[in-house]
Amino acid sequence: MLVEHYYPQSLSHARLDKYLASGWFRSAPMLYRAQLLCLEGDVFSTVNIRIDLENYTFKKSFQKIMRRNEKRFEVKIQPARLDAARDQLYQTQKHRFKGFIFEHLPQFFFANLDDSVFDTWEVGVYDEGKLVAVSFFDQGKKSLASILGLYHPDYEQYSLGTYTMLNEILYGIQTNRRYHYPGYVLDKSSIFDYKIRFGNGKMQFYDWNGKWKPYEKFPQEHFTVHTLRSKMANMEQVLSKLDISYQKLLYPMFSVGYLAFMGDQFVKSPVMLSCFPAKKKPMQLVIEYILEEDVFRLSWVSTCPEYQEFLNMHISEDLLDEQVYTLHLLRTEDIIAANASAEKIIEELRRFQP
Repeated sequence: MLVEHYYPQSLSHARLDKYLASGWFRSAPMLYRAQLLCLEGDVFSTVNIRIDLENYTFKKSFQKIMRRNEKRFEVKIQPARLDAARDQLYQTQKHRFKGFIFEHLPQFFFANLDDSVFDTWEVGVYDEGKLVAVSFFDQGKKSLASILGLYHPDYEQYSLGTYTMLNEILYGIQTNRRYHYPGYVLDKSSIFDYKIRFGNGKMQFYDWNGKWKPYEKFPQEHFTVHTLRSKMANMEQVLSKLDISYQKLLYPMFSVGYLAFMGDQFVKSPVMLSCFPAKKKPMQLVIEYILEEDVFRLSWVSTCPEYQEFLNMHISEDLLDEQVYTLHLLRTEDIIAANASAEKIIEELRRFQP
């Protein structure tokens, strides 16, 4: 499946290790595994990464940051606290985040729940008793998973985001952990690439077939999104040649369609082609490519305002372009052609062509 959700009722350190090693990561109170992400005007493959801490050494540039900051700041590693001071740091950093953003720090970790099954700790950096940076990580038995890093903008020259991550890695080494999971990168160059700097020859990536590989082999990997991009680009070429009007839309909320309690009522494709855009509002006639089945689908879809509570978060500026994204939940109303070839889709579309 492209997206999987799991809300654990309990979670041992050893079980967290197994989930992390299988490509899962934490999202608020749940474990989450998603192969695709809509961001920066495109759809990407998410690629989980980890650092093998066995015989790991810090680069000289990182050693320099550690030495310099150790003279200026105090570092405390302790169970996570989600108080006003930490939320204040979160507020100063929200503008950097992409996608759907929680209003406050406790929501980031708990959503609407009161407690968490994760063993979350923090690296706190203090300047004469004042909290100026903090990063949060979950503890497994043999691994650590980095969750979020925050720092006060007045201290940007000290590279405190890097400093807290280095302290997470150091703590992992000192406590005999084997792996540190910094999160994920994308299949193309992106804002997440700074994480690769921490690898120092020990970075690995998850290939979505159950294997971890040296990051040096990353450029040769074929990810799911490459097939999706190719199929949709070919369909766009055909539509343009036949003078069939369409609008390409990215659908960041596609993962909602994979929630078990939602059934199959919501659209599950992160990218779609809305054909004859002005023909029948508020319904849209859309083409999707269903990756799991290697087929196309043509269907009428509608917006679902009754479920907009799923969007009860801030939305980053890059997602607000209505020419690129649709931020309404979309429900499939009538499937015109399922399990179809590209030729079948075109045949059906001709019936609706003005």
